[in-house]
Amino acid sequence: MTSAPGHETPAAGPITVINVFEVPAEQVGEFIARWRARAEIMAAAPGFRDTRLHRAVSPQARFQLVNVAHWDSQADLDAAQGSGAFQDRIRALRRPSAAVLRLPGHIRDRRHPHPIGRPG
Repeated sequence: MTSAPGHETPAAGPITVINVFEVPAEQVGEFIARWRARAEIMAAAPGFRDTRLHRAVSPQARFQLVNVAHWDSQADLDAAQGSGAFQDRIRALRRPSAAVLRLPGHIRDRRHPHPIGRPG
């Protein structure tokens, strides 16, 4: 892929995945429990570094939960999400009646290619 000078898209390298969730107040506790189960599944995947779920300070905030995860590369994330075993386990955790809005985003910070605090 060709980009303007200074705006090249790297083919590989660490990425940060940010998912913002709009969850009804009465479902936050259940959502967090299911998020923990999904995080355990992801943690077993090659290329996974870490994840953390952040909760809004104000109960009036539209987006109560923000997930931030780090992966060695986009390819590692895609492989993890694309595996049949992963999809089966994630499907088993879904609750069809949950009213959750997810806004995903993947970013690569070219100034800081490695998350702060990454072991070794």
